[in-house]
Amino acid sequence: MRTLLRLASFAVFLSLFVPCRIAADSAVRLTDLAPGDDDGLDDLDAAVLGDFLYFVGDAAGNQGLYRYDGVNAPTLVPDSAAARPHELVVWQNRLYFQGGPSGDRELWEYDPAGPSLGEAVDVRASGNGSPQRIAALAGEICFGAFSDTFGFELHCWDGSGLATVYDLETGPGSSFPTELTAWNDGLALVRETAEGSELLFYDGSGMPEPIAAGPGAPFTEPCCLAGAPDGLYFVALSDDEQYRLFRCVPPAAPVLLSTTFEPYGEIGAFRGQMITDGADPSLGLEDSEMWRLVAGALRRVRPGTSVTSTTGHVEAASALYFSGYPEGTSNDLELYKYCGAGAIGPATTAWAGDEATVTTSAPLAWNGKVYVSAFDATFGEELWAVTPSHLFCDDFETGGTASWP
Repeated sequence: MRTLLRLASFAVFLSLFVPCRIAADSAVRLTDLAPGDDDGLDDLDAAVLGDFLYFVGDAAGNQGLYRYDGVNAPTLVPDSAAARPHELVVWQNRLYFQGGPSGDRELWEYDPAGPSLGEAVDVRASGNGSPQRIAALAGEICFGAFSDTFGFELHCWDGSGLATVYDLETGPGSSFPTELTAWNDGLALVRETAEGSELLFYDGSGMPEPIAAGPGAPFTEPCCLAGAPDGLYFVALSDDEQYRLFRCVPPAAPVLLSTTFEPYGEIGAFRGQMITDGADPSLGLEDSEMWRLVAGALRRVRPGTSVTSTTGHVEAASALYFSGYPEGTSNDLELYKYCGAGAIGPATTAWAGDEATVTTSAPLAWNGKVYVSAFDATFGEELWAVTPSHLFCDDFETGGTASWP
């Protein structure tokens, strides 16, 4: 009898280490903010602050800020419907966002310690500042916005007084700063000029400075900025008139990572390495796959698995999750999962069972789960939570550490 009990216990122990690629994750709808099949969300505009997930929801035309504790039903933050929040960002233990009436959209803040909700800074005294692409740095929060004197320009605010305006296109013209990306206590961004777009870096003091091309690696039309532990990545036109992948450590000149790889999706990071999707026709690979950067060289993550236009790469329960499309087979967005070894595939089969489709390009990981917006014909677009089926990923379960060095 003791032997049987030991064997049974050992079987239970082994069952804890089933690789994450075997079982599908589970998904559950958390909200029905709008009545019937009306949409309660428009994509996922969310951020985590303290012990709560905050997101923008819309109940019968009243767009407000909702708070979710991970257990009970989400609740509306009092008086937030009047703010009509958009683009939530956490900075210095508060939530910042574009808010206010339609003719006077400014930078607003919500302080849960108060609690208090209101305008943080009046960006444009005469009317609509419309702050956008908000990025949080260590000592400042930066964004593009309209001003009465300089047009649509970069603004940075340290939490007191007025925001500092950086006139990147001298005079009343606008530089329309985009791609604001916080990296290593600084800020990378792209501005528009009469000659085209230009990559800049702001180190927290003085004017943002252009990041010049290095010898042998000219580039134009930079876009798609992303920070990773080892540098700043972006996509740009190279001298062969093809979009290529570049890496730099500002203020040093960028390096071209491949003369043949064609990036398609967003750039992310997983386990300290850059990841993205794309194709390499020079290798006979016309379909888009996931790639990672290993020791300066691009390597296919899962050869033969097609996926394209991936976005919102996040890590939950030691697995990589992201939104994307199956190459050439469907126009429906999927939530994908990769455990560091094994297959890349849809995270959950629950969408098909509930006749729901993922709608967010930016999944959010919190408390071991992944949160997305998804649509079904009965409830419209609402907030869903995906619970990973695995306890551990490849390294511990299979010992396959060589698959992700």
